[in-house]
Amino acid sequence: MFILKLNSALISAFVIMLAGCQSAAIAGPDDIALRPNIIVILTDDLGYGDVGSYGGIIPTPHMDALAADGVRFTDAYAASSLCSPSRAALLTGRYPARSGLAVDVVNSRAKYGLPHAEPILTHPLKARGYQTAYFGKWHLGAVAPYWPPTAYGFDTFGGLPYSHDMQGVWWGDIDPVSGEEVRSEVDDGLLTERITNASIDYIRSAGNAPFFLQIAYTAPHTPFTPHPDHAGRSEQAGVYGDIVEELDDAIGQLIATLKDTGRYEDTLIFLTSDNGPSPYGGSAGPWRERKGHVGWEGGYRVPLIISYPRAIPAGRESPALTMGFDVPVTALDYAGTLFEGEQTIDGKSLRDVLEGKTPGLHESLLLFRNEEIAGVRMDKWKYVTRAFWRVYQYDMTRFGPLLFDLEADPGENYTVADRHPEVTAKLRALVERAEAEFDGVPQLDYLVE
Repeated sequence: MFILKLNSALISAFVIMLAGCQSAAIAGPDDIALRPNIIVILTDDLGYGDVGSYGGIIPTPHMDALAADGVRFTDAYAASSLCSPSRAALLTGRYPARSGLAVDVVNSRAKYGLPHAEPILTHPLKARGYQTAYFGKWHLGAVAPYWPPTAYGFDTFGGLPYSHDMQGVWWGDIDPVSGEEVRSEVDDGLLTERITNASIDYIRSAGNAPFFLQIAYTAPHTPFTPHPDHAGRSEQAGVYGDIVEELDDAIGQLIATLKDTGRYEDTLIFLTSDNGPSPYGGSAGPWRERKGHVGWEGGYRVPLIISYPRAIPAGRESPALTMGFDVPVTALDYAGTLFEGEQTIDGKSLRDVLEGKTPGLHESLLLFRNEEIAGVRMDKWKYVTRAFWRVYQYDMTRFGPLLFDLEADPGENYTVADRHPEVTAKLRALVERAEAEFDGVPQLDYLVE
């Protein structure tokens, strides 16, 4: 009888322990006040080397302060070296090739957009009681049913359908009463201010329920038109520096608003870029090439800073391999939920990395040339199969395999494939498996007559 009682006690304790573990991972329905607010700050073409804490020459004290309050990732990648595909990954947690959006960008004449069958993080967040808002550049569709973003579960929206250098761009607001879109003209030099003010107004007016806010800046994408108050301000980096300094000031205003409203400690903040720097300005740091260039680090490597004072130890640097599709998975984890549906989710939650419980999660990351594999990153190694800029593709294996040691050679100048045949064979096999997996995945045609 004693043994039976002991076993029952052990079983009860085990059940309680499991319940405690589950509640720690997924918050219960009665603790909505403990769920963090979540803000994703997405910059447009901000280079790895444009941020002070990443070695940049442009003063970015507010971005640097955010890094000091959280974790700065040194090995973070955008899911594409171009805009639309990487933005899809930030909402779906998937390689863009799975969404049909890997090919170039959704241009101003396109009649397609992010498929509604894709998992979108707003849906599980709303089911957890979150308010959702999006301000800034969308670039995932400009016609119904792919526009406006309220069609994807955002309660509030104000912003642009695509890049502000594209023909016929407008600013769209959603009337809160009628639900109808109200369009207005775009002033390039006032876009950072306009996006920031809309975001600040939203934060100040947010109710007691937690919110998810994506702030998609158009800076420092071309055209380089700084706000009049910031023009001529940068001594080191010219007009491009003016725009980055203005962007940094805007981020400082957002942080100040969170602190003024008592929300900063309880807000999970992601700061990153959609791809590497523009060919017309900006710095990729030590990495080779830049936006639009495929295969090489500079097109994909981006700054990533994550801060959440209540849960994440401050002032750390992480070399963990990560990609943009980890952002929504991490956000959902802290909100206590997961993506809905049965689709493959490529992203992983960075929570254990952020809280110092593990050094990394991904063994490898794929880099795409549209829907084709252009390279793979594993540990310190980078294997490149092809390179191109927009429509010009080059077979990079023509004269033998390309394997780079990024620790010794961040500029990808010298292949060491012949010195490490076992590593080369391992990464070539990984690429071949990935090519077989993604072969035949239909892509939406970006060429519009």
